[in-house]
Order: sequence, then structure tokens, then C-alpha cells
Amino acid sequence: MPDLAAPVTGKRDLPGFRSWRRQAAELFSQGASPATVAARLGISAQSAGRWRENFEQEGPAALGQWVKPGRPFRLSPRRLRELREIIARRPSRLSRIHRIRSGWTPKALREFIRHRYGIDYHVTHCWRLLTKWS
Repeated sequence: MPDLAAPVTGKRDLPGFRSWRRQAAELFSQGASPATVAARLGISAQSAGRWRENFEQEGPAALGQWVKPGRPFRLSPRRLRELREIIARRPSRLSRIHRIRSGWTPKALREFIRHRYGIDYHVTHCWRLLTKWS
């Protein structure tokens, strides 16, 4: 019998999802229905049904895979690291090149990203990046 972890509440928890999916794989291998798995793990019947399909098509390993939800980043991880390092520096070094006048603002960061990487981020997203990395 699998050790059932408490359901995750409100936040995306990768280890928690992996634990649920391992438990679901064990229950499916014992012949449990998606409704039973859903009730035991506290997940939706629709999710349990999808997991069952994956389990039947690809085996238990398919339930270990987890794709991060949401839209993927438009900047690569390498470019995000580079941008974070640039933000950590004072913009005065870049002011002559990119016309940044008084520190990083969301609008200044947006213009910098557009100029440097050719990607147009919304000002609100730039604000999130600044508050996350500053």
C-alpha cells in the first residue's frame, strides 16, 4: 500500500506531484480505476484518467515526467542568467549605450531587452523580473 502524502494546497509542488504520480502508478499496477486513484490521492478524476492513459501507453515511467505549466520563457536560461547579472550591476555602465538615466525601471528594462535580445516583454513582466532579482 503506498504512503499517501497530504495534497498540495495552492502551490505547484514538483516533488509532491512526483510523489502523487508514483503512488498513482502503484495503484494502477494493482488494478485501481482512475476514480479510485482520484479519491485516494485527492486529485481530479480527469487528471487520474490522463495519468491512467499515460500509464497504459508508456508504463510507470510516463508518470514520473512532469512538464512545468504555463508559457515557456522567451529568453533562454543562459540569457536569463546574463540579464540577471546585468540587472545586478549599476545601470550607469550601460547608460551611455542604452540611455538608461536613473536606475532600472520596468520601462528601461523593457527597452534594454528589446534592444539587446530582440524580444518585446510587457512592462509588467519587466517589473516582476526587477522585483524578483533586485
